[in-house]
Formats: sequence, structure tokens, C-alpha cells
Amino acid sequence: MAPNKADRDFGYGYLLWLLPWGRRQFAMFGAFGQRVCIDPASKLVMVQTALDPTSEIWPLWRAVVGQLGQG
Repeated sequence: MAPNKADRDFGYGYLLWLLPWGRRQFAMFGAFGQRVCIDPASKLVMVQTALDPTSEIWPLWRAVVGQLGQG
């Protein structure tokens, strides 16, 4: 249930990936790059629909939380 436990960057628990950036955040990973990112403290949710997996979502998600997030 902690970051860096399931793989190098992310933790895994209760069918959600736990994001490693010091806040309580979660993500759901789907096929072909589908992602849902959740920051409960800020009530932010970001959904990415895609045809190919990319890593672009992580810098975007961190920027959204940095600009719009609270706490």
C-alpha cells in the first residue's frame, strides 16, 4: 500500500495505483493508455482517453495538481 512497493515508482493496493509524489493520490490504469488520476484532498479527477500508452499524463497531472490543488 505504499509507493515504491509494487514497482520502482508506484504502489498498488485495492485495485488502485498509489502515486509517489508525497500526497495521497490514486490512479487507475486501463488498456492502451487509458488513465484516471484522483487527488482526494483537492477533489481533482483527470481522465485520459488514449490509443497508445504514453508518459505525458504524469507531468500534466502534477502541473494540474500544482496549479489547482489545495494542501
